[in-house]
Amino acid sequence: MLDRRSLLIGGGAALAPGILTGRGSDASAQAIATGLLPAQLALRAGVLNLGPFPLRDASCGKDYSIQTLFGGRRYLRMEVRSGDNASWDKAGHRPVDRAEVVARAGPIGVIAYGQEFWQEWSMLIEDGEPITSNWCLLWQNHQLAEHPRIKVGVNPPFCFALHTEGEPGLVVLTRHAAMADVQPNGYIKPTKVYVDPAYPRGKWVKWRCRVRYGWQNDALLQIWRDDVLVVDLTQPGFGLGYEWDSDGGHGAYAQFGIYRATGLPTNPAEAVSEHRLAVHYRDYNLTVGPRN
Repeated sequence: MLDRRSLLIGGGAALAPGILTGRGSDASAQAIATGLLPAQLALRAGVLNLGPFPLRDASCGKDYSIQTLFGGRRYLRMEVRSGDNASWDKAGHRPVDRAEVVARAGPIGVIAYGQEFWQEWSMLIEDGEPITSNWCLLWQNHQLAEHPRIKVGVNPPFCFALHTEGEPGLVVLTRHAAMADVQPNGYIKPTKVYVDPAYPRGKWVKWRCRVRYGWQNDALLQIWRDDVLVVDLTQPGFGLGYEWDSDGGHGAYAQFGIYRATGLPTNPAEAVSEHRLAVHYRDYNLTVGPRN
């Protein structure tokens, strides 16, 4: 198993003293506080290209949570096991497992409403035990602001998920909501824009997305899978995002990795994710502005 302190630079350079000295939740907390962490410095290894957008660790901080690996090409490997609950999830009594990175630091990395951007990456879900979580997100654009009335985080307006919303395979979800559309627990009913009930495991799949958030039915979304257009929502009348984010001048930011319902005893109704799950990511690129 790779040591978290060795996950930094493709050339094998050692971690600078004092950046990340512990393991587990302490290491994760220190990484978030400093803004210098294994996943962020994977940028230097050519794994990711997020331009000026810094990455932050959003995992439970286990040695296996986020790894930089080499298999002819550098890539990130994310893994969760039952009970991989981050410190802030424990504090909020949220029964989730997570191993993610977040492309945001304060206002940096937030994409404003009405601004076109492109995201692309390749993703491989390791072979293994069945995916049995009530829901499991693999990639998302997350909204910036909490709902102003209920004061809780809500579902992401755009995400790729497994075994979610009743779908056994991969499903791409979008959400478009006014304040009144949100349930007290933060749930917002999504629209399924793409479904593959037999999504492969053990195989790299390339994804590319063209996105523009728009609250007043002025959004757009195009998705290519292995260079084939599978979602084309470019006609007037498509909405993407949330009223309070748009009105408040906020936006969305990229977040990817594994985030799923856990088997913690705090919520027996969701005690279904007892199995290990690992996903690989490579060639991630995010650019802001239209392309020719």
